[in-house]
Amino acid sequence: MTYQEYETMLVAALQMEAAVVQPLPHADFLNLPRKTQQPHVFVILNGATYSESDWLDVPTMLETIQGEVFVQCNERYGDTGVFAILTAVRERIACLKLPHAKTAIAIDAFKYIAGSTNNWLYSMTFTFARYVMFESRMMEVGGTIKQIKTNMRQP
Repeated sequence: MTYQEYETMLVAALQMEAAVVQPLPHADFLNLPRKTQQPHVFVILNGATYSESDWLDVPTMLETIQGEVFVQCNERYGDTGVFAILTAVRERIACLKLPHAKTAIAIDAFKYIAGSTNNWLYSMTFTFARYVMFESRMMEVGGTIKQIKTNMRQP
Protein backbone atom coordinates (compact mmCIF):
# COMPACT_ATOMS: atom_id res chain seq x y z
CA MET A 1 0.00 0.00 0.00
CA THR A 2 1.12 3.56 -0.64
CA TYR A 3 1.48 6.26 1.99
CA GLN A 4 -1.43 8.11 0.39
CA GLU A 5 -3.66 5.03 0.73
CA TYR A 6 -2.74 4.70 4.41
CA GLU A 7 -3.45 8.39 5.01
CA THR A 8 -6.81 8.09 3.23
CA MET A 9 -7.72 5.08 5.40
CA LEU A 10 -6.83 7.00 8.56
CA VAL A 11 -8.94 9.98 7.52
CA ALA A 12 -11.87 7.60 6.88
CA ALA A 13 -11.39 5.91 10.29
CA LEU A 14 -11.40 9.28 12.05
CA GLN A 15 -14.60 10.65 10.50
CA MET A 16 -16.93 12.03 13.19
CA GLU A 17 -19.89 14.39 13.44
CA ALA A 18 -18.17 16.64 15.95
CA ALA A 19 -15.26 17.63 13.67
CA VAL A 20 -14.11 18.17 10.11
CA VAL A 21 -11.47 15.50 9.33
CA GLN A 22 -9.07 15.79 6.38
CA PRO A 23 -5.44 15.26 5.37
CA LEU A 24 -3.18 18.19 6.27
CA PRO A 25 -2.80 20.16 2.99
CA HIS A 26 0.37 21.99 4.11
CA ALA A 27 2.00 23.07 7.39
CA ASP A 28 0.92 26.71 7.09
CA PHE A 29 -2.69 25.53 7.05
CA LEU A 30 -2.53 25.09 10.84
CA ASN A 31 -1.88 28.82 11.29
CA LEU A 32 -4.72 30.02 9.07
CA PRO A 33 -7.97 31.15 10.70
CA ARG A 34 -10.70 28.54 10.47
CA LYS A 35 -13.80 29.38 8.48
CA THR A 36 -16.16 27.53 10.85
CA GLN A 37 -16.54 27.13 14.59
CA GLN A 38 -16.45 23.34 14.17
CA PRO A 39 -13.26 21.59 15.37
CA HIS A 40 -10.80 20.43 12.72
CA VAL A 41 -8.74 17.24 12.67
CA PHE A 42 -5.80 17.01 10.25
CA VAL A 43 -3.91 13.80 9.48
CA ILE A 44 -0.38 13.52 8.09
CA LEU A 45 2.11 10.68 7.70
CA ASN A 46 5.34 12.52 8.36
CA GLY A 47 8.16 10.01 8.20
CA ALA A 48 9.47 6.50 8.60
CA THR A 49 12.41 4.66 10.08
CA TYR A 50 13.87 1.42 8.76
CA SER A 51 15.47 -1.57 10.43
CA GLU A 52 16.65 -4.97 9.32
CA SER A 53 14.12 -7.67 8.76
CA ASP A 54 13.79 -10.82 10.80
CA TRP A 55 14.12 -12.70 7.50
CA LEU A 56 17.74 -12.31 6.55
CA ASP A 57 17.48 -14.23 3.28
CA VAL A 58 14.73 -12.03 1.82
CA PRO A 59 15.44 -8.41 0.77
CA THR A 60 12.98 -6.76 3.14
CA MET A 61 13.14 -4.16 5.83
CA LEU A 62 10.82 -3.32 8.69
CA GLU A 63 9.46 0.17 8.06
CA THR A 64 8.00 2.02 11.05
CA ILE A 65 5.69 4.71 9.71
CA GLN A 66 5.21 7.81 11.85
CA GLY A 67 2.17 10.01 11.69
CA GLU A 68 0.53 12.89 13.44
CA VAL A 69 -3.02 14.04 14.03
CA PHE A 70 -3.58 17.75 14.67
CA VAL A 71 -6.71 18.86 16.51
CA GLN A 72 -7.76 22.49 16.31
CA CYS A 73 -10.69 23.63 18.49
CA ASN A 74 -12.25 26.75 19.96
CA GLU A 75 -12.49 25.26 23.45
CA ARG A 76 -10.35 22.98 25.57
CA TYR A 77 -13.30 21.44 27.44
CA GLY A 78 -16.80 20.26 26.56
CA ASP A 79 -18.24 17.97 23.87
CA THR A 80 -16.40 19.74 21.06
CA GLY A 81 -13.34 20.72 23.08
CA VAL A 82 -9.84 19.65 22.25
CA PHE A 83 -9.73 16.93 24.95
CA ALA A 84 -13.01 15.35 23.81
CA ILE A 85 -11.85 15.32 20.18
CA LEU A 86 -8.42 13.90 21.13
CA THR A 87 -10.17 11.14 23.10
CA ALA A 88 -12.36 10.33 20.09
CA VAL A 89 -9.27 10.25 17.85
CA ARG A 90 -7.46 7.90 20.24
CA GLU A 91 -10.47 5.57 20.49
CA ARG A 92 -10.76 5.35 16.70
CA ILE A 93 -7.14 4.65 15.77
CA ALA A 94 -5.38 3.16 18.81
CA CYS A 95 -4.76 -0.55 18.17
CA LEU A 96 -6.23 -0.29 14.65
CA LYS A 97 -4.42 -2.68 12.32
CA LEU A 98 -4.22 -1.37 8.78
CA PRO A 99 -3.91 -3.69 5.75
CA HIS A 100 -0.41 -5.09 5.16
CA ALA A 101 0.79 -3.73 8.51
CA LYS A 102 2.82 -5.91 10.86
CA THR A 103 1.73 -3.98 13.96
CA ALA A 104 -1.38 -2.13 15.00
CA ILE A 105 -1.28 1.64 15.46
CA ALA A 106 0.40 2.68 18.70
CA ILE A 107 -0.26 6.13 20.13
CA ASP A 108 3.07 7.65 21.12
CA ALA A 109 2.17 10.99 22.69
CA PHE A 110 -0.10 13.96 22.59
CA LYS A 111 1.09 17.51 23.11
CA TYR A 112 0.07 21.11 23.26
CA ILE A 113 1.31 23.15 20.31
CA ALA A 114 -0.35 26.55 20.59
CA GLY A 115 -3.34 28.10 22.20
CA SER A 116 -5.17 31.32 22.70
CA THR A 117 -8.75 32.26 23.32
CA ASN A 118 -10.93 30.36 20.85
CA ASN A 119 -8.02 28.68 19.07
CA TRP A 120 -6.38 25.62 20.66
CA LEU A 121 -4.02 23.37 18.74
CA TYR A 122 -2.83 19.98 20.00
CA SER A 123 -1.23 17.03 18.25
CA MET A 124 -1.16 13.28 18.77
CA THR A 125 1.67 11.19 17.32
CA PHE A 126 1.38 7.53 16.34
CA THR A 127 3.33 4.75 14.65
CA PHE A 128 2.74 1.42 12.94
CA ALA A 129 5.08 -0.95 11.15
CA ARG A 130 5.06 -2.94 7.93
CA TYR A 131 7.51 -5.01 5.93
CA VAL A 132 8.83 -3.46 2.75
CA MET A 133 10.21 -5.74 0.04
CA PHE A 134 12.79 -4.38 -2.34
CA GLU A 135 11.97 -6.13 -5.61
CA SER A 136 14.89 -4.52 -7.41
CA ARG A 137 17.26 -6.43 -5.12
CA MET A 138 15.54 -9.80 -5.60
CA MET A 139 17.94 -10.76 -8.37
CA GLU A 140 20.93 -10.00 -6.14
CA VAL A 141 19.69 -12.61 -3.69
CA GLY A 142 18.91 -15.19 -6.30
CA GLY A 143 15.48 -14.27 -7.55
CA THR A 144 13.91 -17.69 -7.21
CA ILE A 145 12.80 -19.72 -4.27
CA LYS A 146 14.25 -23.21 -4.24
CA GLN A 147 11.93 -26.07 -3.59
CA ILE A 148 12.99 -28.10 -0.58
CA LYS A 149 12.34 -31.83 -0.70
CA THR A 150 12.43 -33.95 2.39
CA ASN A 151 12.90 -37.68 2.36
CA MET A 152 11.29 -39.41 5.27
CA ARG A 153 12.07 -42.99 6.15
CA GLN A 154 9.34 -45.27 7.20
CA PRO A 155 10.33 -47.59 10.11
